[in-house]
Amino acid sequence: MKNIFKLIEAKNIRFLAIAVLVSAIGFSMTACDRRSGNDGGSNGGGESGGSLTVTGIPSQYDGEYVRVESYVVVGDDLRLGVGNYNSSNGQFTGVRISNGRATLPMWIETGRNSGRFVRYSGNDSVFLMEAYIERENGAQITQRSIRSIQFTNGSATWTWP
Repeated sequence: MKNIFKLIEAKNIRFLAIAVLVSAIGFSMTACDRRSGNDGGSNGGGESGGSLTVTGIPSQYDGEYVRVESYVVVGDDLRLGVGNYNSSNGQFTGVRISNGRATLPMWIETGRNSGRFVRYSGNDSVFLMEAYIERENGAQITQRSIRSIQFTNGSATWTWP
């Protein structure tokens, strides 16, 4: 019986820790109004916007594709997507890796769960993003976490670990 209570207690602590982390990220990202540009940033629009340059990708992945996603709140908007965006089906696809690097366009969803993305050009710290290397058909080969990355005018550089 004691073991059951310990198991339940451990699960509750993990859940609480995750909830606190998500809340902290959400509150920190909503502190500035991205639409008004109060901090010099904006959500972008049209085809102009920033990019994420990924360097140091092992040569075995040349010719494959890299895609990055983050489910974080930025102002009133949710989800940063990095890669090629197809507005007709709402899907992000990766950018081809060449010579151990790729430059991915940055996108942000306008309004939570709207499914409408515009180019991103804000100045934000993002605390967790997931990078995926995939085949052309979308089959995942490997994945890495990007922890704490600073975007300036929608752009940043990250080195694959």
